[in-house]
Amino acid sequence: LHFAVSMHAQGVSIREDWNTLGMRATGSHSLELKDVFVPEDAITVRRPRGQWHPSWNVVLTVAVPIYMAPYVGIAERAAQLAREAASNRATDAIVLQHLGELENALATTRMAFKEMIENANDYNFEAVVEHANRALICKTITTNGATTTVRKALEIVGGGGLYRRHELERLLRDIQGAPFHPLPEKKQLDFTARVALGMSPIA
Repeated sequence: LHFAVSMHAQGVSIREDWNTLGMRATGSHSLELKDVFVPEDAITVRRPRGQWHPSWNVVLTVAVPIYMAPYVGIAERAAQLAREAASNRATDAIVLQHLGELENALATTRMAFKEMIENANDYNFEAVVEHANRALICKTITTNGATTTVRKALEIVGGGGLYRRHELERLLRDIQGAPFHPLPEKKQLDFTARVALGMSPIA
C-alpha cells in the first residue's frame, strides 16, 4: 500500500539517527509510524508484493534526476578545486594526465545527467518501463562518473585534500552516498538485462 501521512499525525515521530560518514547536511533521519491511522481515501496505490508495478515507471523516471542532482554538484565543485590546484602545477605531466581524466569523467557525468532530465521530459512522458530503465542506466553512469571525478580531484590536490580543513574532504565523504540510491549498480544491471530480454524487470 502507498499512502500519505501528515508529519503531525498522531503516532508519527522522527528518530534522530542520521549519524553518517557523508551527506550529513541532509538530515535524513528515519521516520517511525506507530499505531498510525490511515484512512481508506489516503491509500493512493495498491500493488502485490514482490511484483513490478507500473507506478514504479513514474517514480523512477521522476525521482532519479532529483536524488542524483546533488552528486553532480559535488563532482562539479571537486573539479573546480582540482583545476585551482592544477593551475599551480601545470608543468607536471602527471597532474595534467589526472586533470584530463577528471574532465572526461565530469563530461560523462553531465551527459548522463542531462539524458536523465530529458527522459523525464518535464513530467510529460508515458509511464512505461523503458523510461524507468533509461533513468536507472543513467543513474549508474552518473554515479560512476561523479565518483571518478572526485577521486581524480584528490589525486590532483594531493593528501592535503584529506584534511577536514580542506573542502574536498567533505566532498569525498558525500560522494560515497551515490551508489546506495535505487538502484545500486548490480541490481540495475540485472534490471536492464531483464528488460533487454523482454522479461519482467524483477525476478
